[in-house]
Amino acid sequence: MKTILCRSAIVLAGILLILSSAYETLGAGAVLFMSPATGSYGVGSTFTASVTLDSGGGTGVNASEGTINFDKTALSVSNVSKSNSIFTLWPAEPNFSNAAGTVKFSGGSPSTYTKKAGVILQITFKALKVGSTDVSIIGGSALAADGRGTEILSKSVKGTYTITEGQALPPAPPPPSPSTQSFAPSAEAADTSAPKISSPTHPDENKWYNSRDPKFTWQLPNGAAAISLVVDKDPATVPSVVYKPAVAEKTIVGLDDGVWFFHLQLKTDIGGWGKTGHRKVMIDSTPPDSPQVEIKKDDASDPRPRVLATTTDKASGLDHYEVSVDGGNTLTVSLLDMENVNFRLPKQNSGHHKIIVRVFDKAGNASENAAEFDIQAEEGVAQSAGPGWLWWLMLALSLLLNIAAGWYIRRLRNENFLLRKDAARSLEEYKSKIDDVFTALRQEVEDQIMYLDDKMELSESERTVMKKLKDALEMSDELMKKEADEIEKKLK
Repeated sequence: MKTILCRSAIVLAGILLILSSAYETLGAGAVLFMSPATGSYGVGSTFTASVTLDSGGGTGVNASEGTINFDKTALSVSNVSKSNSIFTLWPAEPNFSNAAGTVKFSGGSPSTYTKKAGVILQITFKALKVGSTDVSIIGGSALAADGRGTEILSKSVKGTYTITEGQALPPAPPPPSPSTQSFAPSAEAADTSAPKISSPTHPDENKWYNSRDPKFTWQLPNGAAAISLVVDKDPATVPSVVYKPAVAEKTIVGLDDGVWFFHLQLKTDIGGWGKTGHRKVMIDSTPPDSPQVEIKKDDASDPRPRVLATTTDKASGLDHYEVSVDGGNTLTVSLLDMENVNFRLPKQNSGHHKIIVRVFDKAGNASENAAEFDIQAEEGVAQSAGPGWLWWLMLALSLLLNIAAGWYIRRLRNENFLLRKDAARSLEEYKSKIDDVFTALRQEVEDQIMYLDDKMELSESERTVMKKLKDALEMSDELMKKEADEIEKKLK
């Protein structure tokens, strides 16, 4: 009996040792919790609560998901942000529904989180009615970074928040008595007007910008003691985050795409809290979807095909297109012309071409796509088939010139002809005709070259032949003139 008990104790100890080892490896169990866990806020104010992860140590966590439940009569969500999240991979974007009173998230990361207070999501709530309200995490999950995705969530902890009546602004101080006015220095009247807010990074409220880090600036009045500010998507929020001492600028880092409002309230020593100033900023940091490009031709040899590009942009909207062919000049195309297929390319040579279409949104983001197309040669237009025909043309011209010039020179060299009284006059006529003939030939060659340049695609060797043809005409001209000069010498 003792032996059996001893063996059982040994087996139990082994099991406990194995379980202890596995527990230490995976960690003590991950926890999802709302932070802060408690808080008190006035009706109409906004506050931010974070969905936070304690990995429990051990192997750490690389994925988590869950649903946050809130009382839709007590709270409403104005924004959900993952800008500072420990996760970088999101199978689906975090989303919220004020009608259902829920916020849902599902995220992960290729790296492992092993610490105790990692922010997964930041939720901006607006307080709607007086009372105590819970924000709970249900259906939560935390997966271990152990290569198997082991579930290690041990519990989820809710947040409980108290909503109170909105606090009234402190009353203005009573006016000083006449005696005080007579003998004490007069105090400057408190400025309770809404502050004027500007932005050097996003100067125009009605323009989209691709920077996610807007900077806001304002002037502090005399006696400024503190400021209160917040950023959300509600145009009329009264801020609740207090900065003391007062600052004159604030940069908000990592805002998501969309229309945001910066709210600012100033407090002075003598006037208390003033009115709230509001400043809109529109952010779009995401390029449009890659355009789908289609080339439309009237026929296979159409040298000026039309271009159609279609795409979408989710935030600021499309602004214009840019088009270039074969790395050439960039052409700007309006949305209307592109959408109505009114844009035609400049005249293109026959052959294969590549077009790049780039689309811009109203924030200056761009994406592009390429397409390739072919243009066939027009029927009846001669195409380059090598330089052979040019050589034949040059040979024929040379033969004709040599035959004509040789016959005329032999005639002039004839002794009987040289004794004629009109020999000198004939020589002058010959020289004049030579000039006219070669001038006409040169002009014809130049006209043909211009024609061929417009109608054909000459190779480098063919262009060399064309140049040689012009040079040959010049040389023949010089030789004919030289012969005429020698004859002229004999006549003298």
